[in-house]
Amino acid sequence: MSEAEGPAHNDREHVPLPPLVYLAGIGAGFGIDWLIPLRGLSLETQLIVGLPIVVLALALVLISARELQRAGTSPFHHHPTTKIFSRGLYGMSRNPIYAAMTLGCVGVAITADRVWILAATVVAVLVIDRMVIAREEAFLTAKFGDEYLAYKARVRRWI
Repeated sequence: MSEAEGPAHNDREHVPLPPLVYLAGIGAGFGIDWLIPLRGLSLETQLIVGLPIVVLALALVLISARELQRAGTSPFHHHPTTKIFSRGLYGMSRNPIYAAMTLGCVGVAITADRVWILAATVVAVLVIDRMVIAREEAFLTAKFGDEYLAYKARVRRWI
């Protein structure tokens, strides 16, 4: 049995990398904006509203990832999930990293004054919700059973 077929390989969610989904949304937003530019925000709004949202989103991603690491499990898709963690940000959202990445896209859209990034973010969130989170939830239910189902009943998917 090759390493790709071994237990570590079978112990992963097998989903697309979520950061790439969000980055594709940002890229698509810039691409559509190049074809159909829409502007309207002042530079002050871009910097005073948008930039702090980006910074907050980055902080939430880092805090969420650190919480998982401290709990002894990994935030990375290429490492197996070893436990259900339900404290801190994970006590408020089952997916605080995805919520933070979504917030980050909104912040980038405002900072860059690109409405098309907001539209592409909606598509990215639908992809994350239907293709990524749905698969992760099925995987976690199969792996952790009632423990994960109880967590799902207590904590909302997004916020």
